[in-house]
Amino acid sequence: MHSVCRFDNRTCLVRMMKNNITKSFPHRMKTILDVIIRFFIIAIQLFTLVSFIVCNVIFMSKYSEVFSIKEWIWFLPACLLIISTYLLARFLEKNRKESTVIIIGLLLANLLFVFFICSYPTEPVSDWQLVWNAANQMANGTFTGGITPGHYMHEIPYQQGMALLESYVIKIFGIQYSVFKALNVLIMDGILLCIYHFSKRKSSQRAAVYVYISSSVFLCWAMSVPQFTNHQIGTLLMLITLYCFEKEAPWYGLLSGAVLALMNYLRPMGILLVVTYFCYTVYELFSKKPFAKAIAKLALCLVTYYGCSFLIDSYMIGKGYTDTYISRSNRNLYHKITYGLYDSKIDGTIAKYDYDYEAYDAAFKEEITEQLTNHKKELLENIANKMCRYLGMFDYAFEMTYNHDQTVWSAYPVKAYYSVQWFQYVIYSGLALLGYLGYIKIHHPDLYQIFFVGNTLVYLFVEAFSTYRFENYFYVLFLAGYGLCRISELQAEKANINQHQESSFVQTADNSHKYI
Repeated sequence: MHSVCRFDNRTCLVRMMKNNITKSFPHRMKTILDVIIRFFIIAIQLFTLVSFIVCNVIFMSKYSEVFSIKEWIWFLPACLLIISTYLLARFLEKNRKESTVIIIGLLLANLLFVFFICSYPTEPVSDWQLVWNAANQMANGTFTGGITPGHYMHEIPYQQGMALLESYVIKIFGIQYSVFKALNVLIMDGILLCIYHFSKRKSSQRAAVYVYISSSVFLCWAMSVPQFTNHQIGTLLMLITLYCFEKEAPWYGLLSGAVLALMNYLRPMGILLVVTYFCYTVYELFSKKPFAKAIAKLALCLVTYYGCSFLIDSYMIGKGYTDTYISRSNRNLYHKITYGLYDSKIDGTIAKYDYDYEAYDAAFKEEITEQLTNHKKELLENIANKMCRYLGMFDYAFEMTYNHDQTVWSAYPVKAYYSVQWFQYVIYSGLALLGYLGYIKIHHPDLYQIFFVGNTLVYLFVEAFSTYRFENYFYVLFLAGYGLCRISELQAEKANINQHQESSFVQTADNSHKYI
């Protein structure tokens, strides 16, 4: 009898141990993922602050015509701008209705947008001029670049998505670039409203006011408005697809996938978002979220994404605009990677390879393999240098406003615009770090944090310019606004403590008179 009991006890003990191990494994994995995500976000923000200092030193020593020591005088206006933003947000969150907050934020933003639009008669330049030309050809039915080997639109087919969008606008409003500037203003207004709504969901009504007002006067965004690019509309669609996917109901996966497919044709970030959604689903499973709902949402999103992509690809091929699937982005993947790793010694002309894209890309693949094998130190130095410029330099999107004209960017007032913008950005980055250190005390990592990390680290391997930070600004602004809100709360707490001490002192003094 005793042996049977001992056997049963041992069996129960083994079962309990197995259950504990099973239950603790998801928790441990979630904890590990939490640490990894938080580490990268803190590291990115710290690296941004260090990169700012490095870029400052380099510019002052080598490019003083753009930024010299005397430009630090613009640090004061940047500080005054942020202090004014803080005081306005503090006033609004205490004394005004939500509709008033939204109207004031949009008013401030649109005044800045109009100011920069009127600062120079902007026309499409660089890649956007090629997109503009293709859009005009699509509008009048003469576009053949997508099926012409060697043409920009044939080598980089994903730009045809932007060209097609612009062609529809041209058909409606005519060849008026001012229409696209107005469209950019509306898109940026949509981004601001998305950020406000997103901030309310992820933190609080109070914090959302600080985030929203800070975003409304963010110069990196305002100075990009005169030139119509895929960054603005891509960011708006990105925020919508992220919002939909984070919702719990599985059917939101359908909407998220459809918006993601549309976004991918305008701003080719589809694969990055797909990986983000997969990682987030895994994280949800470790967080003990309902397994069936999480998997169903991801499956619906992917089916809709690839289904809509196939339909759009078929439409573009049927119209004779292209001879490939645009959703596959770039024909020359390895050529693109070389831009982010080193200066290639291969002749960059596809004509040298008789327009054989496979042979052309194979040459770059071979060169990359050789570089990774024999030049590791140089590659690491190049990557560090690139990421330093990407995260720490001013956003030079405004150069496209005046066609990179040196007589403009090397003189005032443009130098002042850039300097104030640069200081505002780095102060916001510091506030974002402060805000995140407070945010993680009460919030777990989420979909937006996973995207922020992924969208930063991907530039380790591809070309990266400071203008490519555009899609990450929304989260920097969210954390910076959260940091400003936290400062306001600490000031309020300090004021309450002082008030309490003063009232206690007065009460003590009054009581003492009773014994005189």
